[in-house]
Amino acid sequence: MKKFSSLILIAGALMVSVPSQARMVSSRYQCVTACDGNGATDYYCDWITKRAKWTRCRAKLLQKCRRFGADVTCPAPEVTAPPTTISAPVVTTTTQPAQVVVTTTTVPYVPPTTTTLPVVTYPELRYGYEFIGTAVSDPCGLVGYGTGYDILFAVTAQSGTSLAGTIGSSEYEPAQGELYSDYTWALSTGLYYKKGCYHDIAIGVGDVAFPADGYLTYTEVCPTITCKVEFAGTVY
Repeated sequence: MKKFSSLILIAGALMVSVPSQARMVSSRYQCVTACDGNGATDYYCDWITKRAKWTRCRAKLLQKCRRFGADVTCPAPEVTAPPTTISAPVVTTTTQPAQVVVTTTTVPYVPPTTTTLPVVTYPELRYGYEFIGTAVSDPCGLVGYGTGYDILFAVTAQSGTSLAGTIGSSEYEPAQGELYSDYTWALSTGLYYKKGCYHDIAIGVGDVAFPADGYLTYTEVCPTITCKVEFAGTVY
């Protein structure tokens, strides 16, 4: 499980819900054909020397391909036309009365070079999700160590790496978040006031492929007690 200790989470009402399923864009056959056929699998995984790790690397690439599409994850390489060699003409001039032979030097044709900048794309995260886990830290006994915990959340807006959405099963609280360079991402409500206390709930997700490791923190700040409960589980 990846670390998400930087997240501070505070939550509203919680209830069990049916996991949301991410829509698969491409079939496994399409992804195997695209990723293995155009060299994407070799590019991403051939640096791995151990067979088991290489297999997991390929499986993860195919899973991302199925979700985001073969044209996005494993696009076909651009075809570059071969250079054309143009021979310079040989010019012979005659001067009267003397005959002068003019020779020319043929310079090899060097095709111009072009640089294609990579197109930056981001995984599509605008879906509904469910965190299912258990309490791994509860110093004040708010819910009890090992207690199960389920909550719905969603990403409703995405601009590059910036995310916005909601957290909550029955009472949805606005949340902001971010997609990180290692494809981990997070949402947090920040502090909000309700029923005499301040609350905060944050969720960290270990990958853009699902199911993924998840980490949740719920904090409650009241006049008589301040408590932070941490949960570990899976995001679907």
